[in-house]
Amino acid sequence: MWTGADHEQRFYRLWAELGMNRKRDTPQFFAALYLLTANGDIFRRAYNAFLPKRIEPEYIRVSEISVANYALVQAAKSIYLGTDSFTLADLSDSEAVNMETFFLVVNAILIARYGKAVMHIKRNGRNNLSC
Repeated sequence: MWTGADHEQRFYRLWAELGMNRKRDTPQFFAALYLLTANGDIFRRAYNAFLPKRIEPEYIRVSEISVANYALVQAAKSIYLGTDSFTLADLSDSEAVNMETFFLVVNAILIARYGKAVMHIKRNGRNNLSC
């Protein structure tokens, strides 16, 4: 689920900094938070976009961003705002979306659809999943 321990720590640290907010804390918010904390570069670029009551995607700095991180930003915006700035066709573009980006976006889609409980699913043994 996570790219590493740093990803998980960034996610939970930023959520703690923002505090809980029932109106803001939707599955789409958590999916965007998940994508925008995936690595240190994207986290630094997106940090100012996280406001106590919402995410302001326009505040994410995208100048000179890597192609993979740009795809993550567009996917986060699309999921959070419910727009088509990132589509399944974009997800299938192997030049813009590497395997890690692909898995992150798929996980974010699952979070947006089923809620943050998806983040607690772990492999248990060979191919068994458990929460």
